[in-house]
Amino acid sequence: MSRPLIHTPEGVRDIYGAEYWRKLTVEDRLHHVLSSFGYQDIQTPTFEFFDVFGSSIGTTPSRELYKFFDKEGNTLVLRPDFTPSMARCAAKYFMGEKLPIRFSYQGNTFTNTSNLRGRLKEATQLGAELIQEPSVQADGEMIAMLVEALKAAGLEDFQVSVGHVEYFKGLCSLAGLDEETELELRELISSKNFFGAQELLENRQVRRDYVQVLLKVYDLFGSVSILNLAKSLVDNERSLQAVERLQELYLNDIHIANWGRRYAECACIKSEKLFIARQFKTSLERYRELLGEYPDIVQRVQLGIIASYLGISQVSLSRIRARIR
Repeated sequence: MSRPLIHTPEGVRDIYGAEYWRKLTVEDRLHHVLSSFGYQDIQTPTFEFFDVFGSSIGTTPSRELYKFFDKEGNTLVLRPDFTPSMARCAAKYFMGEKLPIRFSYQGNTFTNTSNLRGRLKEATQLGAELIQEPSVQADGEMIAMLVEALKAAGLEDFQVSVGHVEYFKGLCSLAGLDEETELELRELISSKNFFGAQELLENRQVRRDYVQVLLKVYDLFGSVSILNLAKSLVDNERSLQAVERLQELYLNDIHIANWGRRYAECACIKSEKLFIARQFKTSLERYRELLGEYPDIVQRVQLGIIASYLGISQVSLSRIRARIR
């Protein structure tokens, strides 16, 4: 007699007891913040037609979608993201609307990938979309709402990175990358996988000068001075307009400007602490200190990146990890 199957597939898990209660509490707090900013709840289907998650607005490569067929032969997809569904709803129900549209959503998303890096194939997403409002003030509203939401969730020490996807898209267009490669490259850059991005571009036989500029996107993090560096790297109109939009946001919104200065201050302090640690602490002490501050970092970040941060080789890091197990 066969035993009943009681474990879950890879990439999904059960949530119960105190953990589930904490999850519901955080979701309720986040939802309250979104509601206070005037965002209206909307519920969309768990699965949609494949075309809804097309590359023009989708953020997940086609190979990482859960696809299946209905009885009529239509290709359906479990949603990997909410944004395409929000765009469909806006086009269907609010086409004639002149005022800004504010949606908030909550539900599970599904990604069929084996490259998890601490993430799950089924995850809960809660977020908001501000549609038909292209102003810098709208950008400021979304950032302010994000900060309030993080604080409501109980976070005190956090950083918010603000970028513009058109900068990256302008570079990809110049380099002649197709949409599938662009999505894959974006994922590699987001996960700080420098060598993976370099290998991808070399396999696609991208011109060396374009490869160098695309890989420099890794370094475009910091205060407002980074925007000047980003601007100096490009000469195409699409990327230049993206940088100018970010500069306008920074200069015109006093809250963003103050936040940017605070970010630069924190970055300087963190760099100074890291420099001092490398000079006066052993590699074992630095690793233990990192684990004390970020207990789950090994499950979320590649060991090569951790070793680089600590200023040691990956072989040395492996030896340290073997010693403290």
